Amino acid sequence: DGATSFAAFGGYLLNESATLTDLDDAQRITAVMITPGAFAALGVTPVLGQLFTDADATGARGAFGSVLISHQLWRERYGSSRTIIGHQIEVNRRPARVVGVLPAGFAFPISAARVYFPLPVAVRGAGLDFRFINAIARLRDGAAPNHAEAELQTVIRRIPERFADITPE
Repeated sequence: DGATSFAAFGGYLLNESATLTDLDDAQRITAVMITPGAFAALGVTPVLGQLFTDADATGARGAFGSVLISHQLWRERYGSSRTIIGHQIEVNRRPARVVGVLPAGFAFPISAARVYFPLPVAVRGAGLDFRFINAIARLRDGAAPNHAEAELQTVIRRIPERFADITPE
């Protein structure tokens, strides 16, 4: 809120300790928790299925629900099967429904990322545990980076008053 220079804005957390447990052979993978807006900021379109919706990101942390998978994982583990969309896979022995396959070569935030879970971020009821989310944004066409930086500085200065109940002095 209050920053008009951006076309899209999102956040992500890297989690390097996930295991696919849905087939006979368990496989260690790198997982990313990411907000739906981050994909818009990155300009990503899935090759199959869809990206996360805001509804996907309303669940509690750890309640995976929906998942996006990398093109490499789709090819190597699931044989490039187009029936993967809507299919339930298992990560850390918890079910997750595949909603999309990301394009070949997509590697964010690191090349080892294989699965992406929606990252729920609620402004209401947020706590200080959200202060370590990495952010990414896309400037609106014609927006100047220095103007966007000035807007962000204004937003940052307003955090203590706007979120007095969760912001330490």
